[in-house]
Amino acid sequence: MGSGRGYGVPMDDERSVTVVVVSRNRKSEVLQTLGRHPEPVILIDNGSTDGTADAVEQLHPTVRVVRLGRNHGATARDLGVALATTPYVAFADDDSWWEPGALDTATRILVVHHHPSPSRSRPQDRAALNLRNRLLTATMRRPWTVVLSQSWRMLRSGAVGLRALLAALPRLRKALTARRVVPAGVEHRLTRLETWQAGRRP
Repeated sequence: MGSGRGYGVPMDDERSVTVVVVSRNRKSEVLQTLGRHPEPVILIDNGSTDGTADAVEQLHPTVRVVRLGRNHGATARDLGVALATTPYVAFADDDSWWEPGALDTATRILVVHHHPSPSRSRPQDRAALNLRNRLLTATMRRPWTVVLSQSWRMLRSGAVGLRALLAALPRLRKALTARRVVPAGVEHRLTRLETWQAGRRP
């Protein structure tokens, strides 16, 4: 299960968790398992050529299907995380599923037993780490306009942003080596999601 993306969120049911499934050319398996997941569910179709995406949209209309033009491997999960709007994200293979109640139990455990490390408990430390990771992820997966925009915002955000930018610099070469920009359709959805999230911030 992915780490929490917020605190103080009621964990009364499994809808606080988005299940992200990545699949490629395994239509029969994914059609059998998707219905076993608690909603919401995001399926990242990793460039399938067997009609997986069309079949899922027809038989599981509540599942959000993201079609990738080619196989992005395990990094396709990152797209699912970016598109999720719940506090937590859980991954599942296309031939497996979570036991009923398991995700609800897991979220309760995460909330009850969350003890931040003293060395990383300062808000400015967490903010700098998040900004650094966002910039590195953008460098690997987003258009250069997005990378430049994020870098500019970091510079304008003061000491925390500058600290994040400096922390990202030693890792940029590796990020550039792994650069594979997401398809235009996915980028459009990410931009819409970010615009929506920005509008919700106080």
